[in-house]
Amino acid sequence: MRIQSEYDSWRKGGCKLRPSDTRFLELLSEIVSEFGKVFVILDAFDETKKEERGKIVEYLKVVCNASNLSLFITTRSPLVGLLKENFPESKDLEITAQDNDIGNYLSEKLSAELLHDKLREQISTTLKAGAHGK
Repeated sequence: MRIQSEYDSWRKGGCKLRPSDTRFLELLSEIVSEFGKVFVILDAFDETKKEERGKIVEYLKVVCNASNLSLFITTRSPLVGLLKENFPESKDLEITAQDNDIGNYLSEKLSAELLHDKLREQISTTLKAGAHGK
């Protein structure tokens, strides 16, 4: 497998130089071709550096040309348009936090803390509102 020899060369070189973009895509494509079905999951795309997003999208477009690859990306709403623009056949599913889910999670986490009831309620109310963009 060429990926092993690439890794060995990198280690021998002191782990300093990353492969070029072109080489990275070649290796990624090679790996994808070795499997019957490949699933790529990119969680929290919106948390990537803004200046890196274009490069990530371009990488994904190259590897998505493989018919055996399925891609799953999670992101917040503002970047859905960018992804739909670059992956027009993609499907999107909006998922929003429900107040009772947030409340249950916070109750569990905050009950272990030594907080006054009023402060605990204020924290819960503020976080629930923030989950809805308020």
